[in-house]
Amino acid sequence: METPTNFIAYEPKAYVFVDDIGNKIKIRHKGVSTNDAAGNLLPDAGDLTKEQISRNVVQFRTSMRRGLDLGSHHVTIKKSQRHYGKDSPFRRWKQ
Repeated sequence: METPTNFIAYEPKAYVFVDDIGNKIKIRHKGVSTNDAAGNLLPDAGDLTKEQISRNVVQFRTSMRRGLDLGSHHVTIKKSQRHYGKDSPFRRWKQ
């Protein structure tokens, strides 16, 4: 089976579909937030060569255990061990 040219596969649970000019159509990256609070796509979403953001809400048991406010947001910066800091595959569409 041939891999389509508009598909960037980093890992089995992290991949991006793009159109012919490089706009992201679909992003799948398990454990990472691809949209901000307003629902807009984050600029570096789907590019594992850059830092990825994971936003979570603190649940009841976690708030008791860690002394955090219930329902507060917890933001974590994630970096891919394999791809972070390497050349971005999106550079071919940037002019």
